This record gives sequence, C-alpha cells and structure tokens, in this order.
Amino acid sequence: MYVTEIMTPAPIVCTPDDTADYAAKLMLNHNVGELPVCDGAKVIGVVTDRDITVRGTATGKNPGDLEVRALMTQPVYTAGEFDPVERAAGVMERKHLRRLPVVDRNGRLVGILSQTDLTREEVIKRQHFMA
Repeated sequence: MYVTEIMTPAPIVCTPDDTADYAAKLMLNHNVGELPVCDGAKVIGVVTDRDITVRGTATGKNPGDLEVRALMTQPVYTAGEFDPVERAAGVMERKHLRRLPVVDRNGRLVGILSQTDLTREEVIKRQHFMA
C-alpha cells in the first residue's frame, strides 16, 4: 500500500511570513496540531501548536508580531506519495513524528500522513483479517 492511499490530501498550510497567531487560528479553525510551512508549493518546515507555545508565547513574545519562520521546525522530513506506507511509518517512528508531509515527485506538497491515518489503516486491515 502506498502513502497516497491513506494520507489526508491538500492539507492546510502556512508560509514562513505568516504570524504565529495566524497559524494558531488556522490550527484552531481546522482542528489540526501541525501545519506544513510552504514557500510556494515546497515544504520548508513545519510548525506545531507546541512550537507556537514553547518557542513563541512561553518566551514572552507577542504571537501577532512573531513570524512562523522563527518557530518552525527544520529540517522537515517528508514521504513521497508513492512510498510504501511501511517506509513512511518507519521514518515517523525513528524521528518520533506524529505527522509527515507528503510530496510528489517534484517535491510539491500533496498531503499529510498522520499517526491517525496509520492507525485507521491498521484497524481496517485487522477487521478484514478477522472477517
């Protein structure tokens, strides 16, 4: 099975120039805890709710004045859309990641793979096996 078969397509993203409060509002409005940070269609980092809290507000900086580029996590690890799910899951496990941006052959963001996606797929496999 390939990553593209279980990933969430077209994830919500932000840019490095967006403010931390804008990124936090996107996360709240879309019920996500991580946003890929894109320069055009290329993923250059990720920003999480924890990044905003720990690197941003906990340091006393105003999230309305703080750009995402100052908070984002780099380097960003990605999976290819046609990578086997097992390979992507291995990267997530080794790097202790909950989410992994998915890129096409040209390096453009096409989706995001989450632990929830992996868990859902495993449950479906078990149900089919047990049936």
